[in-house]
Amino acid sequence: MSLKLKYDDHDIEITFNYGSIDSSRFGMDELTRRVSKAYLYMDSQLINNGQAICHPDDRFSKKFGRKLALTKAIRDLDKSTRSAIWKKYKESMKV
Repeated sequence: MSLKLKYDDHDIEITFNYGSIDSSRFGMDELTRRVSKAYLYMDSQLINNGQAICHPDDRFSKKFGRKLALTKAIRDLDKSTRSAIWKKYKESMKV
């Protein structure tokens, strides 16, 4: 999935992907955990990314993972840019 928008003379694109990680690499338990990632591109350059790692006791949800990863990916942007991105995200999620 990807979002594209033009805001303040910038082309913004956010892409999402999903996978799993071996949490033992990080000194955690030996369980494999599901992960959602969001990548923020501005004018075709990767600016930031965010990831949400699902706890082993929780059920994996792409929707919740996307929101959490997106929140982390856009955290350094100004409020008006973040608001425009969330507006586009909510519009794209409507069926």
